[in-house]
Amino acid sequence: MTMLSTPVIAGSQDIGPYAVLEDLGPAPFGTAYLALDTRRDRTAILKVIPPSRPGMGQEITPWEILLEETAALSRIYHRGLPALYEVREHEGSLLVAFELVEGQTLHELLAKGARPDRAQLIDWGCQILEALQEAHAEGLLHRHLGEDAVLVTPEGQVVLTGFGLTQLVFDPLAAVPPEQRMGEPMTPQGDLYAVGSLLRRLAFAGRLKSGGGVECPNGLDPLLKVLARATSSDPRARYRSAAEMAEALSVLAAAPAP
Repeated sequence: MTMLSTPVIAGSQDIGPYAVLEDLGPAPFGTAYLALDTRRDRTAILKVIPPSRPGMGQEITPWEILLEETAALSRIYHRGLPALYEVREHEGSLLVAFELVEGQTLHELLAKGARPDRAQLIDWGCQILEALQEAHAEGLLHRHLGEDAVLVTPEGQVVLTGFGLTQLVFDPLAAVPPEQRMGEPMTPQGDLYAVGSLLRRLAFAGRLKSGGGVECPNGLDPLLKVLARATSSDPRARYRSAAEMAEALSVLAAAPAP
């Protein structure tokens, strides 16, 4: 990940079997580090969550559910999801170690002036939804999917980060579905709402470079209809699954832009 900005402090601190290479700073519930797993000689993102669990007072998802979902990541092997290496206790703190993915977040790409065209937007959406489909099949919800949770590797592979206790940053642009604001439990349709909101924001904020149908105020571009359904205020009107929404986007990829 390209969020390594603090000075390297290699060798200055060991946390259990991990040798700290760099302090990445505060993260939700704790602190994140770039670390070397000395048992396997592999680099990992290490999140250290103290017993006090700072920030839990503002978290609406019970700790037990977040812990269970984090552990469930170890059952998933998918190129669009970072591998979870382990969850363990160390001197009262919880250690969560997961794969370091080389790439840039969508937030970083946009800050550097990158603007997706229509085909790129659809491709990103399909890749995000494919990763979500794998996670949802294991009972995992994302809950805060936004620009900082989506990484794009140099090869163009989209990787969805931040499930469970692996979240590294608070993303103020992550869309909260209406039902969650009303206190209802999060569902897979809430994640689809976040995907639709993200893609729509990317489309309009960037003024797509080509396939200008997305810019038409009358909404004739079928892409707008897909995103409108995904962001319906009624979760029952949204797509039934990430796979169904991905299929709707895939059909658009095969058709010429209006």
